[in-house]
Amino acid sequence: MTGVHKFLTAPTTKTSSRQFIFWFTLSITFALLFSFLSLDEAFGSNYVVQDDARQHVVWMRRFLDSSLFPNDFIADYYLSVAPPGYTAFYRAFAIAGIDPVVVSKIVPVLLGLVATAYCFGVSMQILPVPTAGFLATLILNQNLWLKDDLATGTARAFAYPLFLAFLYYLLRRSLLPCLATVLLIGLFYPSFILIVAGILFLRILSWENGKLSLSQNRKNYLLCGIGLGLAVLVMLPYILTPSEFGQTFTLTQAQAMPEFSAEGRTSFFIANRREFWLFASRSGFFPGEWRGLPYNYFPLLLCVGLLLPLLWRYHVSFPLVKEITSAVIILPQTALVSLSLFLAAHLLLFKLYLPSRYTQPSLRMLTAIAAGIALTVLLDAAFRVKLRAQQSILRKSMVAASLTVLLGVLLVFYTTFSLRQIIAVATGVFLLILIDTILVARSNTTSKQSFGTIFLAAILAIGLISYPVLLLSKDFNFPDTGYQVGKFPELYAFFAQQPKDTMIASLEREASNLPAFTNRSVLVAREFAIPYHTGYYNQIRQRLLDLINAQYSPNREQLLSFIQKYNVDFFVVNRDRLLSPYLPSDRGAWEVKNNLWISQYQPAAAMAEARFKQGIVPAMAKLAERCSVFETQGLRIIKAECITKVP
Repeated sequence: MTGVHKFLTAPTTKTSSRQFIFWFTLSITFALLFSFLSLDEAFGSNYVVQDDARQHVVWMRRFLDSSLFPNDFIADYYLSVAPPGYTAFYRAFAIAGIDPVVVSKIVPVLLGLVATAYCFGVSMQILPVPTAGFLATLILNQNLWLKDDLATGTARAFAYPLFLAFLYYLLRRSLLPCLATVLLIGLFYPSFILIVAGILFLRILSWENGKLSLSQNRKNYLLCGIGLGLAVLVMLPYILTPSEFGQTFTLTQAQAMPEFSAEGRTSFFIANRREFWLFASRSGFFPGEWRGLPYNYFPLLLCVGLLLPLLWRYHVSFPLVKEITSAVIILPQTALVSLSLFLAAHLLLFKLYLPSRYTQPSLRMLTAIAAGIALTVLLDAAFRVKLRAQQSILRKSMVAASLTVLLGVLLVFYTTFSLRQIIAVATGVFLLILIDTILVARSNTTSKQSFGTIFLAAILAIGLISYPVLLLSKDFNFPDTGYQVGKFPELYAFFAQQPKDTMIASLEREASNLPAFTNRSVLVAREFAIPYHTGYYNQIRQRLLDLINAQYSPNREQLLSFIQKYNVDFFVVNRDRLLSPYLPSDRGAWEVKNNLWISQYQPAAAMAEARFKQGIVPAMAKLAERCSVFETQGLRIIKAECITKVP
């Protein structure tokens, strides 16, 4: 074994070894690199907030100042559905005087580092080769930052480090730390507690001699019993305490609602069945961001990870698999539980929330670990190919041809490359290995490393490390942070000076940003119109219907009645939306989405549009000039008090 070979693939369990320290440090370095890229966006402007943080974090400012968002129905709802551990986390920082929104921008860095450390640890428990840990963490971090889960700083951002910590302590059989992670998962991201419970149950089962039997390890029963008891205890409040905002929508109700249609605010029922089952964000099995990636990077890595059983079967050719421990069983166990819950969630829509929550996060982690281990095993096998004059060119050529065929099949299945391109790539790989084999056979030495091995190892390293750069060169958003940058600073400054109990009514998409940038309440906004609990959404829907009817009614009395009913202080209206609820489609994708959102609220939206086509001028449009108190970049602020006092 050469020095390079030993450094890359030699097993070690010593955390103090130079090999371990190097690869672990490199793992942390890449995690920090990706995190710092997100920080640059997070603090790039005075008005920046993460997309989902607008829903789940902004209201935590109540803990900072109890007078904010008084009697705010939307704030009450989102605080009520926030997991207790997640709420306590942000409450602690608010008590210390730190803005929860600022914390939500920094905490992804810490969560990414913790996830990286535990991913490295889990990989080492399965294959004690630090290189495998590095490859797993590198792929994991690429996975995490291709989606904005981590960047949200919301409850689901905590799922990754906590679940990886659970796996790590479970594999190490550390009872108390493992139980602590079970408790934390239940307190921070309850959806994952079902996956944890399923894994704990499977740990008391074993597969021996082709038969399923009970485990002979008493510690498995102890951990399973206490862990399941703890999981049930954590879930009891969710099961026994009914939500003050009503039940969740049933399947029958959802199927009849435009909000759940393909173009709805919470799109779920998609006509394309392949999309529905495979990649849809709420119903799909695979992470949606995997679809359409250059070279279908992660689907290919998933295939590499799935090679592990095949590598195990041919352990003579891939000797490093002998170092894989029995802990590897955690990978299929997690996959089985995730798949089972995914199918159960589809059968019980929407009682187990969304099906995708049970597979997409776990696949991001499992793919990283499995692919990291498989790539290390393949790399070790490549390094073990010595220059032997007695080697058979034909045998190696057949292996090369088989690998080429496999590569071609993967490319055909996962990419949109033309057949000519696939043949070109396959031919190139075949010729490279064939030429290298000929050079090997003609060599007289038996100790030097194959040129092809070094070349392929270098290509592997460069490809994995530089993939984010490739994404950026192709205009992919990496890292995907989902940060929303405020474009109306004067508007935010105006509302920030108003009393804290100010209520703003608006159909504009900018209404979603106002609570975050002004600390003032909005009657309704697209971001907060999530149809999950009936009691909450029915009221939100009624608010929207009332707002559309009032804003586009020619009857001033209807407008006055609306102002009185909801205690509205200001209206924010686009100058071009004064007469019609729909803006021209050439205003950009966001306005198209906003138009689609408004169109879901019938018959109010249709009636407003019909009046516009008939030339009927709304009462608000007639009073807009007289009652405007501020205008910026096409957005006009109309004071409700003025409307009520105009004779």
